[in-house]
Amino acid sequence: MTTIGNLCVIQTGNNRRVLSLTEPLAVTPLPGEETHIFTLVFNGTADVCVTLKEPGAVCRLNGIYLVHDTHQATLRFRVHHLTRETTSHQIVRGLAGGTAQADFTGRIQIAPGADNATGTQNHRGILLDETAHILARPELEIDTDAVTCSHGSAIGDFDKESLFYLQARGLNERTAKHLMIQSFLFEITAPEFAPFIKEWMNRYV
Repeated sequence: MTTIGNLCVIQTGNNRRVLSLTEPLAVTPLPGEETHIFTLVFNGTADVCVTLKEPGAVCRLNGIYLVHDTHQATLRFRVHHLTRETTSHQIVRGLAGGTAQADFTGRIQIAPGADNATGTQNHRGILLDETAHILARPELEIDTDAVTCSHGSAIGDFDKESLFYLQARGLNERTAKHLMIQSFLFEITAPEFAPFIKEWMNRYV
């Protein structure tokens, strides 16, 4: 497999940057423009911190972690709402196989006075093998009343019923798994990540 580290795509308006995440990343979105952050983690640690300090600032964070064999990956999203009428949305999807370990921490912090802030978080992880491990820590710290916040996390095995359904319609097991994984991941990923995700799938799934 191609040696690849952890990647991040940041898009604000028509400006799009692809970064290699070798150290923690700090982003401060401006009001009036929506900032999208896409993160892909294969190993090691990816740490993304977003500070919303201007009214009307909006950030969407999408994260994917993919681990197998004895690899370990940590993904951290931290969002600080420091003022009123700010918005953040986190969506994270992950796969772990072999004896790999994945660790996701998603934090939303609403500061005092940050009224009418909105913060949501959704994490889903799939265990490809019984020996793999995924740990998820969704965290909310809310210091004001007039907010809209939610978080949810689910970790489970590969959906054998859906896999059987696809195989019953003529697909072999490998093709069926690939289709299911693509539908699971590709709704939130950046186009730049597609070759690396497909390479990972071809090797481990």
